[in-house]
Amino acid sequence: MNKVVLQLVKISARMLVLVILFALAVVVGRGSYQMGYRIYTEPAMSDSNSAKAVSVQITEGMSDREIARLMEESGLCKSEVLFFVQLQLSEYKNRIKPGLYTLSTDMRAEDIIAILGGKNPDEETEES
Repeated sequence: MNKVVLQLVKISARMLVLVILFALAVVVGRGSYQMGYRIYTEPAMSDSNSAKAVSVQITEGMSDREIARLMEESGLCKSEVLFFVQLQLSEYKNRIKPGLYTLSTDMRAEDIIAILGGKNPDEETEES
């Protein structure tokens, strides 16, 4: 009788571990998907009707992480972490130019990053 109870306890413990691992995988997977989705679809902080001009100073030697923090503190993005990841995935990674920039809250992160990287905002992109 004790052997049967011991076997049931072992099986129950293994099943509990599997259920916990499955739940953890679902939570991590959902979070990863949401972050990945937001990297490429995050809207601007405001629409063009309620946009505000914001001046930011990028200084020599600022890291990409410090720049992302500045963007969040200035109200140009919702998430420092998300902006940092977007910057790391862009062609402007570690290539932000120091200077005083006037940006707008109706700009998307990719546009802000391009301007900080030295792209002229009035340039039109070439389409192949």
